[in-house]
Amino acid sequence: MGNNTIPEQVSQNNNTETITETPNPKKRKSTSNKRPQRRVRPKVVPEKGAIQCIGMNRKKNQRCRNAALMEYIGPRPKYCAEHIHLDPECLYMKCGSNYQKAPGDKKGCREVVLKEFGLCHKHYRDSTDKMIGGEGYKLALEKLERVNTLLNKLETEAMKAKKTNADLYQRKNKLLPKFQDMKTILLQQINKLKLEGFGEETK
Repeated sequence: MGNNTIPEQVSQNNNTETITETPNPKKRKSTSNKRPQRRVRPKVVPEKGAIQCIGMNRKKNQRCRNAALMEYIGPRPKYCAEHIHLDPECLYMKCGSNYQKAPGDKKGCREVVLKEFGLCHKHYRDSTDKMIGGEGYKLALEKLERVNTLLNKLETEAMKAKKTNADLYQRKNKLLPKFQDMKTILLQQINKLKLEGFGEETK
């Protein structure tokens, strides 16, 4: 008892041989590879002030499931970053840069920026490099004044939301560094033009 081998006698040329056969054990199905189902995070959370984009997903022929742009100034956008160009009345657009990290990479920038600036904080130097001479100096000053106005507005709105709406506070606060970068770039160009003999140095 307890021996799983099965003896079998085979007769060849008056000789008797004993062959031992071992039965194949049944393979057990492994359950260790089963992974728990991943919880899908909803793209639109109304409790956090999100609304669904009204754009259409052409591939699926259904309404876009993304949330409309959450970080904004002025009227609330009705479209997400991918479909923002469909709203002619929106103040925003996709960054106009044709590259992402380095010129020629052909990836395109996915940042969303106010139409009045055209380029996001990552690529705004491409815009200021074209601000040359006396006219460029005046334009840089105008853009700097506008950026300062927006920074003050964002800081005020962020402080108001800090005590009442944490999500809104985070969204407003997230925009501040982007405009601060643009301010730095503008100041650098303005002071460069000053050294060339246009206007006075700006701090």
